[in-house]
Amino acid sequence: MKVRAIKHGFYGDDLKAPGDVFEVKDGSKAKWFVPASDDDLETADSGNARGGGSRRGNATKAGGGSGPSPQ
Repeated sequence: MKVRAIKHGFYGDDLKAPGDVFEVKDGSKAKWFVPASDDDLETADSGNARGGGSRRGNATKAGGGSGPSPQ
């Protein structure tokens, strides 16, 4: 079944962030996710492929910012 994370949590080896939509075994329960709504399912494909949506919204990678370069 599809669920949406409401807090940070681990499922398998992946860290899920609030708002991530991912698949769990039917009947799975946790305090940090809820069943996904129809609106959640429309955006479930966003995010990275491995994490199923974790880290969505990060525009830059660590160390890849546009700040001053080290001298």
